[in-house]
Order: sequence, then C-alpha cells, then structure tokens
Amino acid sequence: MKKIKLLFLLITATAATVSCDLGDEAPSYGDSRAIVGFPRTTQSASIVTDGTDKTINAAIELIGGNNGLPVDQDVAVTYEVDAASTATEGVQFNFPTASRTAIIPAGSKTVLVPITVHSGAITVGNNKNIVLKITGASSASATVVGSNFSKVRITLVGQCFSNLAGNYVLNYTSGPQPVLITAVGIGEYKSNITPGFTQYDMYFSDVCGTLKITDWTHNATNAISGVGQVQSNGDLRFTNVTIVGVAGYTNLSWLVKKVI
Repeated sequence: MKKIKLLFLLITATAATVSCDLGDEAPSYGDSRAIVGFPRTTQSASIVTDGTDKTINAAIELIGGNNGLPVDQDVAVTYEVDAASTATEGVQFNFPTASRTAIIPAGSKTVLVPITVHSGAITVGNNKNIVLKITGASSASATVVGSNFSKVRITLVGQCFSNLAGNYVLNYTSGPQPVLITAVGIGEYKSNITPGFTQYDMYFSDVCGTLKITDWTHNATNAISGVGQVQSNGDLRFTNVTIVGVAGYTNLSWLVKKVI
C-alpha cells in the first residue's frame, strides 16, 4: 500500500510540474494567469532613407491565460534592448522616452512600444536588427511572461528615397512633348505618355536610381519592357524599350528631360 501511495504522489508531482512549464511555454486561455509577450518573434520595417525620423511600433500583448479575457488590472511590462541587436541605440534608433516600462491598461490586451528610427543612419542593402527582450511583468493579478514570446527581432530594411514626380519634356524631331510623371506608390510612377504614343500612360519603378518599365495602357495585348537610369541632373534615360507586336518598337532609347 505504501508503494502505491508513493507512486501516486510521484505521478501527481510530475503532472503538476509539466502543467507549470506549459503555462509559460504554450499560451492557454484556460489559464487564470495573464501571460504576456510579443505576438510575433520577428517583424520587418521598411525605412525610406530620406533623412527623416520614422516611428515604428512593437506590440506587447496578452497572448494567453486570464481565461481569455482582457486584463482587469494594469499590467506593467519591462523590456530592454537585447545584446543580439545589430542596430545601435542612439545611432540607428531611439525610444521616445527613457522609461523601459510599457503598461497594458485594464480592459485591454495590448500595448505598443514606439521606436524612433533615424533613416539617415540606415544603409540600403545593410539591414540592421533591433532585438527587444521582455524582462518582467507585474500586476495586482497573477502575471507571467511567456518564455517563448519574450523576444522580438525587428529588421530595419533600408529603401532608397525616390522623388521623380514632376514635369519633364521628351524632345522629338517634330518638337518638345511635355511629360507629367506622378507617383502612384513608393518608388512607383505613372507617365502620362508612352514615348511614341502620347495618348497612352506608361508605368515604371525606381529602385535606387535604376528604372524598370512595368506597364502601359495596352500591356495585356502588347507587353512593354525596358530599363533605365536616373541621371545626375534628374533626367530619366530609358533603354532597351520594346513593345511586343509593334513594328519598329524594339530596343529603343528615350531621354526624358527634367524641367527645372
């Protein structure tokens, strides 16, 4: 009988230990404790390198426990910059305040940690990581940090600054043709003419001064292709421009001059 009792106690103790570990590792909304952490372990932020400061956010959330309900008491979550970061605080980024405590307010499940990124210190093609680590969480109610959710790696991806919108001119032998280029996205543009066809729009992209023609009005039936470069004076030189099925429109070059 003693052996049976000892075996029962051993099994019970082992089960209790496993339950405690799973509470930290795997969020469970049936757990009465509030389990906090980063909802994602990785995220990326595209930073246009135009020299201005950008604000990005890292979310800290109630990722489990508390019986699936928002917290009924404020939860104070402390965090720090992990040594694994390749971005340097004070160079590539800063926090708006000196405090390293974020508050999940009562009645809520999340709080955002704002980060100021200095785009002038971000280099295109040389991504930097900010690694944040939650160091603790406290509340009037039982609160724990999910150990698998205590860190987030934020990759800062530099994007070239592009500002090609404006007035240009395309010089034909018959005379100059005004060209209006408008931005339709980051590094994406529309020209109100396709060279040789003044009544049709043309679309192109700019990645760090390298141009690529992506579309025009009749692309579905006559696909267009071509590349180019932004010149040091702001002119746009397109080369190898081809429209399939249009006689004579093969490997053409066009210089679209910036109007100062």
